[in-house]
Amino acid sequence: MITELIRPGHVIRAAELLSQILTDDKMPADARMDQYFKAHKEMGKRDRGVVAELTYGVLRHCRMIDARLGEMSEGWPGYQRRVGALLMIQQGVSMRGLEKYMDETMAKEVAEALRATPATSLPNAVRYSIPDSVWQAWEAQWGEAETIKLAQSLLSAAPADIRVNSLKATQAQVQQSLADAGFELTPIDGVTNALRQAGRSPLFRTDAFQQGWFEMQDAGSQIIGALLPVASGQKVVDFCAGAGGKALQLAAAMQNKGSLIACDVSETRLNRMRPRLARAGVDNVRIMPLVSETDARLKKLRGSQDAVLVDAPCSGSGTWRRSPDMKWRNMELTALNATQLSVLTSAAKLVREEGYLVYATCSLMRCENEAVVDAFLAQHPEYVRLSAQPRLAEAGYHLPDTAFTEQGALQLRPDLHGMDGFYAVLLQRQAI
Repeated sequence: MITELIRPGHVIRAAELLSQILTDDKMPADARMDQYFKAHKEMGKRDRGVVAELTYGVLRHCRMIDARLGEMSEGWPGYQRRVGALLMIQQGVSMRGLEKYMDETMAKEVAEALRATPATSLPNAVRYSIPDSVWQAWEAQWGEAETIKLAQSLLSAAPADIRVNSLKATQAQVQQSLADAGFELTPIDGVTNALRQAGRSPLFRTDAFQQGWFEMQDAGSQIIGALLPVASGQKVVDFCAGAGGKALQLAAAMQNKGSLIACDVSETRLNRMRPRLARAGVDNVRIMPLVSETDARLKKLRGSQDAVLVDAPCSGSGTWRRSPDMKWRNMELTALNATQLSVLTSAAKLVREEGYLVYATCSLMRCENEAVVDAFLAQHPEYVRLSAQPRLAEAGYHLPDTAFTEQGALQLRPDLHGMDGFYAVLLQRQAI
């Protein structure tokens, strides 16, 4: 962030947003931010960008900032002080410099609090703003040094990636079209049809986007979609489709032929897919809202599908760079693990013999990943685990060995692979 762009009003706006996000966890931060900006149409594009960066910056570092401010982080002035602390910690603003954005007394309070409690004096989980339970799980999984590297990576903003819609354009065409519009994007090593933006300017008004040539999708998410073997004319189910990012990708891989059913328990999220499907030129997708993962309508699909993708509900820990507010939401992992196993079990019933099933999460927690798959396989001997690496290589995705576990599952980490954290395992149903 360029400090010269920050104005006192930006600090107030960011504090207002933080007060709304941190006191009501029913709405994600990005949705709350959109709502706030729509209510304040007087804010220009640059103003919104600065306020968003300040807000997300505090959310990423929230635990460390609160620990260093102590009681001063409380109440309405506390939200302003948090933003001030971020400016000093992340932007190197001095106490005198901070007085440009808040009154002299408040600036002095923030500076003195930070001086009294240096970050190096804090426990690692606090210093890197990670919940204690998650830190302990990661240390047991990867060790202290690797956990520190991972946690540090989650304190940075995520890059903006796009997936080229192969139904309408090539990677080179999209790259050139966006370059002509003033946007620099470059290919991502090992990820077919992916481009990464050098900056973070919105691309939604470009001709390439309006014509359906690309969709915004993190490179890691694109790799998950590529792991499921699909072909033109097949029967496929995206079991937890949400707003349709991976469904669009699967439809393109199927050359817009065959049957692709997009399911989710949120009809609202599914309906967001409709304009995306139209823009992408996709018409082989049927939307099916579900009451639950055991919805009676699924019975007619049992044993008939060539491939099923389960992008299971999870803690989202792999996406904390772009959704840092999720770190501070109540995570009832035991209940979540039960749901994940139930969803996977229900989805598995839809797969035909010799068909494929992918279980994926955007989590970096073993209890949501390997533990769920192990429990499922113990109950379902008809399924076998396949290695993800050769399947992805076949699809044109060439990833380093660090992207795969000893059991052959995909495991992406922001610090190692420069994309969101994902886990995915490829399973195949055998004839019994």
